[in-house]
Amino acid sequence: MITTGKPKGFTCCWVNKNPDLALLYNNLGVAFLETNEAKRHSAILKSRKNDPQQRLDASDLSIYLKNKALALERLGEEQAALNTFEQALQVGSNSDPVNKSEVLTAYGSTLCRRGMRNNDTTLLRQSITMLEAALQQADSLRLLLTAAAARQRWLDKQYPTLLSAIEACFRLWQQTGETPLLERAFLLAERCRSLQLLENLHKERAERFVGVPDSLLEKERYWGDELNRREKNRLTWLGEGATEKARNAEAGITEARQILHELVAEIEQKYPAYFRLKYTIQTATVETVRKELLQEGDRALVEYFMADSAVFVFVITRDVFQGIRLAKNFPLESWVSDFRNSIQAYPGASGPAAATLSATYADRAYRIFQSVVAPVQAAVALPEKLIIIPDGALSYVPFEALLCEQPVEIQQFKRHHYLLRDYQISYGYSATQLADLNAAPVVQGTKTLLAVAPDFNNNPYGLRPLQYNRVEAREVCTLLKGDLLEDEKAGVDAFLKDAGDYRILLLATHGQASSAAGDLSYLAFAAADTQSSAYLYVRDLYLQHFPAELVVLSACETSVGEYRLGEGVISLAKGFFTPVRAVLSPRFGVWTTRKTRN
Repeated sequence: MITTGKPKGFTCCWVNKNPDLALLYNNLGVAFLETNEAKRHSAILKSRKNDPQQRLDASDLSIYLKNKALALERLGEEQAALNTFEQALQVGSNSDPVNKSEVLTAYGSTLCRRGMRNNDTTLLRQSITMLEAALQQADSLRLLLTAAAARQRWLDKQYPTLLSAIEACFRLWQQTGETPLLERAFLLAERCRSLQLLENLHKERAERFVGVPDSLLEKERYWGDELNRREKNRLTWLGEGATEKARNAEAGITEARQILHELVAEIEQKYPAYFRLKYTIQTATVETVRKELLQEGDRALVEYFMADSAVFVFVITRDVFQGIRLAKNFPLESWVSDFRNSIQAYPGASGPAAATLSATYADRAYRIFQSVVAPVQAAVALPEKLIIIPDGALSYVPFEALLCEQPVEIQQFKRHHYLLRDYQISYGYSATQLADLNAAPVVQGTKTLLAVAPDFNNNPYGLRPLQYNRVEAREVCTLLKGDLLEDEKAGVDAFLKDAGDYRILLLATHGQASSAAGDLSYLAFAAADTQSSAYLYVRDLYLQHFPAELVVLSACETSVGEYRLGEGVISLAKGFFTPVRAVLSPRFGVWTTRKTRN
C-alpha cells in the first residue's frame, strides 16, 4: 500500500536529489510495519540509513529510531527495542513536538504491553509517565487547531495513546490497590469527552468577558482563521494530488501556528482570567463529581469507556469509588443494532413479524443488561437515581428499556422487568460537562415557556404534515401560560429572536438525524420566504446562547446522529447544551396521533 503525502507514523526523510524516492521508501517501510512484516521493515530502514545521500536531522532521526524500536519489539527483541526508544528520546529531546509526542506514545505503549504481559508494576508506572507526557504534548498542539474538524482528527489520532494510558492505570490499580491510579484512569477517560461542547461553553462565557483589548482579540481571531484556512488549503491540495503545493504550504502553516502559539502565551500571561475561561477545561475529579452532581445521597454516576477488547466502568457514589473492567468478548455493536431495530420496526409490524421483533427485543435487551449492567450491580450497591455517561455503541441504548429478567411471555410488555422499574435514569456526555454546567451561574429567562409548532401542509420541502403537533403545543401553552409560535410564524429567525427570553422551550416539529455528518442533523421550521432557511442545524445551535432550564424536543430522532470518538453522539439534543440545564428528547420516531399525544 503506497500513499501520497506524509505517511502516518513515519517522517519523510527527503533526499536532496530525489524526494519522491525517499517518500516511496518511507511509505513502503510503514506498509511493512503495519502489516507485521517487521523483518522487511527493518531491511527498508537499513537501506535508507546507509544511503550516502540521506541526511537525517535530529527530529527525523528520532522517528527513524522509533520505527526501528517497534520493529525490534515485533521481532521479540524487547530489551533492544527499549534501548532504541531511549536513543530516540535523547536524539529528539528538542525536536518538533509532533514527533516528540509520537515517540513518547510508541515508547509508552510498548512499556504498557510488556508490563501487562509480565505483570511488571515498574514498567507499567514508566508507561503511564510516558503516555501522559505524550498526551500533554498533544493537548498543547490541539490548542493551536482552530477548526472543529481539525481538532476532531487530532483527537482521533491521540485515542490509542489514551486507551493505553487508561489500560496501564487500571491494570496497575488492580495489582496494587492504589486508589489514585483508578482516579488517574477516570481523569484520562474524562479528558477527551465532549471537548467540542465544553469548548463552545467556555468560548461563549469568554466572549462576555471584558478587559482584553479589542486589538488583541481581533489578532487572535485573525490568526485562528488564517491557520484554519491554510490547513484546509493543504488538505484540499493533498486530495487533488497537488503534493508540491501541499508541501510548500507547510511553512505557512508552521508560521501561523507559531504566531498563534505566541498570542495564546501572551494572553495567558497578561489576561489569565480570560485564558482560563476560553482555553482551560478543568477535568472533573471524583470529588468534583460528588460535590456538583451527587449532593443527594440516593444518586450515583456510572461512566462507561469503550476500548477494543474491554469496557471500563467507573462508578461514583457519595461513599464509593469503584472501577470495573469488562472483557469485551460479546458482539455489543450487533446486539445494540438488533435491539434498536426491533423497537423501531415494531409499531408497523403485526402477526408473525411482530412476534419475531418482540423475541429479538427481549433477547437483546436482556443480553445487554447481563453484559454491561449486571456486573456493575454485583460490584456496587447502586442507589435509586443514576447518571449514566455512555460510550461507543452504548450511546445509542435507552438503558431504561433494558430487561433485568428474561420475560416468559415476550409480548406482554407491561409485565416486563425493565431497568426503569428499578432506577430513575438521566444521561450526560461527560461528568466534566455536567459538573461545569452545574457550577455555572444560573441565567434565567424572564418568561416561562415558548412553544414552536410549524404547519407543514403544502410545504416546499416535502415534509409530511404533523397533524397534532400544534394541538400539543397549544395545550402545553394553556397549561403553563406560555407563548406560541405556530404555522407560518414558527420560522427559524423568529425562534432564535425570542428563545433567549424563556425558561422552557418546546419544539413540536420534524427532526432529522444524520448518522454520517452529525453537524448536519436538523430541526425543521416554517419557511418565512424563499430566501430563508427552514432548517436549524446542530452546527448552528452551537453558536447560540439558550439560558433555558429545560428544552423539550418533540421531534423524531433528536437524541441520535453521528458518533464521534470522544465527542459521543452529535445529536440535536447535544446542540442545545450551550448552556441549557436539561434536554428531553426521543431516540426514536415520534408518532403524533390523538391517542398517543396524551
